[in-house]
Amino acid sequence: MQSKAINQRRTLLYIALIILKSLSIWWMRRRLYPAHTEADLDFALGDDTPRRWDIGELDSVIMPSEETVHYEVYGSTSNAEWHSLFPDHGTLHLGPQRRPYSISMFHQLRCLGIYRHELVRTHSPNATYIAKGEELTRHCLNYLRQMALCRLDTTLLPLVGHPKPHPAPDMHVCKDWEKVYAEVEKNQREYARSLL
Repeated sequence: MQSKAINQRRTLLYIALIILKSLSIWWMRRRLYPAHTEADLDFALGDDTPRRWDIGELDSVIMPSEETVHYEVYGSTSNAEWHSLFPDHGTLHLGPQRRPYSISMFHQLRCLGIYRHELVRTHSPNATYIAKGEELTRHCLNYLRQMALCRLDTTLLPLVGHPKPHPAPDMHVCKDWEKVYAEVEKNQREYARSLL
């Protein structure tokens, strides 16, 4: 009977210690790493450009997740198709000073293109080691990892196949990228006219 009471006290003590430890970790993290919001990041880049490119509200669109014959790794049209994803390198000119910027979407697409290019280069019969290419590829792989974490998509994907399951084709609700491309083209036309 006495050992049962001792065990109950120990269990309660362990639970109390776990709760105390959890609270102290929570308190330390709040003190050392305060929560950040979009407002915290809404500062000026330079003296005339906001943190985000305001093109208005983007509608939602449905995008099927499916295989395509476009954007191949190898092929006669693959380079042109990949480069079409970021027109004029995805460069925007904003503010009264017309400073050059890009948006994260184009950076991600360029990184996918760079990664594809490295796959092609390293698997060609005449492959050579280029440290600069490896550095850029490493940057892109890390950037894509960070953006996947930052933009956290919790859409559930049904898995099929045994013994190695893989995601089945599905539908996703996305932001309307066509509006982004239209606004980029408009910005690039206005910039070209400003140079005349």
